[in-house]
Amino acid sequence: MTPRSELSSFEEDVLHRLIALSSSSTLDSLSEQARTVRVVRRERTDVGFFVHLATDPGSAPVPGNPRLVLDGLFARIDGLPNGAGFVLFVENGYLSMLEGFTYGGDWPDVVGAPAFTRLEAL
Repeated sequence: MTPRSELSSFEEDVLHRLIALSSSSTLDSLSEQARTVRVVRRERTDVGFFVHLATDPGSAPVPGNPRLVLDGLFARIDGLPNGAGFVLFVENGYLSMLEGFTYGGDWPDVVGAPAFTRLEAL
């Protein structure tokens, strides 16, 4: 897939929703990084996608420079009977990668108006 420097509106929506699910100690730093994040590379698979990210060099990292995995976001998407999930990876305190995946079936070529919900731990 051809790289682009900006997130699509769908990717940006997912990114902000996942950041909103983060703890209060990481929320401010990640929200600030999201304002200047850019796409380094996109990968598409049959069942999802990966968007590799880079932040502005002047952005502050999450305190302690942690490695985090933010998940818990689900979406109902037309053409995906079991929906989709999303994960945001933070490396050394910086936004690193956004992943989207299906719970069965191929990722659609076009994503209409997804209905997002938060997955609760069992």
